[in-house]
Amino acid sequence: MASDSSRHIPIDIHLGQLLEWLISRRHCTRDWHASLTAVREKLASLFPKLQEDGNIQSILSTAELPTTASDLLYVHCKKIFELLNESPLGAKNLLGQYQSPLMKDLNEVMKLYEKDNTYLAELGQVIYRNITYDIPFIKKQMHKLDQSVTEYGKKSEDAARNAAEFHDQYRKECEVLGIEGRNVMEELLLGAKVLPQMYDSISSRSVILQPLCKNVEEFIAAIHKGSTKEEQTGSDLFPLVHHLMKYGNQPYPLTEQPHLEDTVANIAVMDTALPAVTEEDRESSRFSLDVNLNDTIADHLNELNKSDVADVIDFNIEEPEGDNEVDWDLGNDDISITVEDSCDFAKRSVLDNPETRIQMTNELHELLAFLQRRLEEQTTEHMASSFLNLQTLADSVLFGDKRTVQQHIGSVQEILDLLNDHRLQSLCKLHDSTTFLERLTKQLEHKLTLARRMEDRAESFKIHRLEAAEERKKLDPELQQLITGTREVQKFIEQEISRKYHDRRVTILGGIQAVT
Repeated sequence: MASDSSRHIPIDIHLGQLLEWLISRRHCTRDWHASLTAVREKLASLFPKLQEDGNIQSILSTAELPTTASDLLYVHCKKIFELLNESPLGAKNLLGQYQSPLMKDLNEVMKLYEKDNTYLAELGQVIYRNITYDIPFIKKQMHKLDQSVTEYGKKSEDAARNAAEFHDQYRKECEVLGIEGRNVMEELLLGAKVLPQMYDSISSRSVILQPLCKNVEEFIAAIHKGSTKEEQTGSDLFPLVHHLMKYGNQPYPLTEQPHLEDTVANIAVMDTALPAVTEEDRESSRFSLDVNLNDTIADHLNELNKSDVADVIDFNIEEPEGDNEVDWDLGNDDISITVEDSCDFAKRSVLDNPETRIQMTNELHELLAFLQRRLEEQTTEHMASSFLNLQTLADSVLFGDKRTVQQHIGSVQEILDLLNDHRLQSLCKLHDSTTFLERLTKQLEHKLTLARRMEDRAESFKIHRLEAAEERKKLDPELQQLITGTREVQKFIEQEISRKYHDRRVTILGGIQAVT
């Protein structure tokens, strides 16, 4: 009764304790590794024979067998033995022995496996390795590949978006500069030829500042009435703005006035209390580019000798014996000073000259600040006291109402925007600097280089993504095959152990069901 009732008690064996359980129940010996080594050596010599014989291959084609001898297990050998035993190779003699040498070797391998249940120990070790290491490793590898596919896809999109942004920046820069971007340097050189037209447009548009300049002059004249402020009235207040409105884009000033540089000789002469030089003499010397140093010094000394100050100034000059005249001849060649123009900026028009262009911008900013001050006086209460002092002036002098001042501010800002236009500034720099063209060309080409680099990276990421996806795809059947094989081996072990315990139900805990 007790034995019959025990048949219904299941046997639960944990996977990590399976080998120890088999050894402790004396189903396997502790030196099963040595017995298994002998079996593996026998299989290694037997497997090539199975591969060489075409008839055997045709018989075994229906069975899913490993391709290497190291992967052969007891369950595979048993399947091979059963298939070949049903074929003509399974013929036996009168003594019940196999006539085929291959079947004899295979039968010997099966006996070595079944001796001391070595096959149970081997299969237990196999399912433990598969469930503990191989299957989790493949799953982890698949997870990493999935992450790589997602990451490479995101990086590819980011690189493509960056490439598009660089192309867009390049296109916008070319649009601002007025070029197509096919041949940057040549197109920039051709684009610089439109500068005169842009200058003419600004000069013609500057006419809108005439009423404003007139009002400013009247305001300054009214404020400083009765005082000497001649330098702040008329065209001297905003000279470049007046020049642009009156003469257009012409050089400033209209007549060139080169200045003579002071020399050591000139300074020495000026330090000796020379007679006062008239305005006519100063103007004549200002426009003279060739100065005869011999005549200048001689003339000044003669004047000093004739003047009254000659009695009080001792030059410590000893008169030589004989001839009382001093020989001032310094040589056959006259010493002359010639002023050379270091740059041709002075010959350029008022807008083409960088110095006058900057000065004109400053004058416009002064106008803008002046108007903003007037607007603040009209709109701010704490300015009322200072504004009441101007109530005696005419409305035209006070720029009218708030709306009129705002219109003037808009006019000045319009001219400033034309002068500060990005395209105009770039073309002016191209015209003024010989190195700016190369620097601007390299800057634009660098954006294209970055765009191409981003496109190459995007393409590279796409390739890596496809490779990762292909490798991930290959792991699916490998994992399924490993899970299927492990499930079959686990089921076989449970059946074998159950057979030894009168068909009691055996369950390996933590087995294949835990990883699927």
